[in-house]
Parts: sequence; structure tokens; C-alpha cells
Amino acid sequence: MHNLVKLVQASGKALVVPAAAISSGIVRSLSEREREDNPKAASFVWLILDGMAMSALVRERMGFILNKAGGNSTDREVVEGVDGERISMLRGSFSYAIESQRITDARGKVVQPKDAAVLEKRGEQLNRHDATALKTNLRTAGGGVVDFFVKAGASDIFDLFNADASEDDGTEEYGEDGEPVAPGPAKPTAKKRAKADT
Repeated sequence: MHNLVKLVQASGKALVVPAAAISSGIVRSLSEREREDNPKAASFVWLILDGMAMSALVRERMGFILNKAGGNSTDREVVEGVDGERISMLRGSFSYAIESQRITDARGKVVQPKDAAVLEKRGEQLNRHDATALKTNLRTAGGGVVDFFVKAGASDIFDLFNADASEDDGTEEYGEDGEPVAPGPAKPTAKKRAKADT
């Protein structure tokens, strides 16, 4: 029997999925522009269903989603996207990273390099910014690959995803930003002492 999680999409329609579909996928907070365009949404999720990544724009925040799904905290890393969004993914989802440029149109939408030359010939103003393209091994039903532009350089990405797994047992709690919450101070435990024979 599955441990199920219910999420509400930005449209108000519900999703009920196995927790493993979330914990094996990617959860991302929204950029400021995305929040303006989708005032009822808080996060993007890539759910792994039947081996494929299916995306959904949902109302729940990152921390809530990861806590409900169990989080897989021992193997999960958080990376900051170029627009300030937080991306929580498994180390095993990482494929490769390339330092490159992100090209966007006047509205901030990403433009593929192959389309940029055509748009510039038409006189459209495009913006180019240095960024690292982080590719994952998650594939969509349409054959695409889930990828992101992130602030960290390739060497920082190497250090992050090449690190040894922590000793956490998977019960870690997550804050709203997707980062694990530091545990509170341990409660002192009373030790029983054997009474000395008199």
C-alpha cells in the first residue's frame, strides 16, 4: 500500500500521488515573475510516475511538500536558480552542468540558442546573462529533459553533488525554502544509577 500525498494544483484541481513520486522527483519554488503570473501557486513539482517526470504547478510550499513526501533528506540538495527560485533535487537526479549563457526575451522567458539568432534578425531585443545550465536525468513523456539555469558555477555544482551523503536517517524536517531545518537541542536523558549495597 502506498503512502499517498494530496496536492492542489494552481487551477484548484487536486492530485493524489504516491509519496515516492515526489521524493524521487524535483520540487522548485517560484521566481518573482512566476508568482506574479500565478498568484495562487507556490511551487513547481516534477513527479516521477511510471518512470517519467510529470510537472505540476501547485499551491503548497516546498517545505510542506517535502515533509509530506518524507523528503529523502540524506540524498537531497538545494540549488538556487538564477531568478532566486530554490530547486530541491536528489543527488542521483544530477546529470551534468555547463557554464554558459541564459538568453531571455523582453518578458523574461527563456529563448533557446537556436531561436535567438532568428529573433535578433527580426529586431527583437534579447538579454544574455552568464549562468550554469544544470541538466538532470529526469525525462518527460515528450522526450525532453528537465533542466535549470542556476547561479552556482560548475565547480560549486561539482562540490555539491560530489559530496558524500550525510548521516541523516531520513527523518529530517524541511523549512519553507526547502533546506533541512536544524534540529533543536537534544533533551537530556536521565541515567539510572544502581543503588550501592549498604
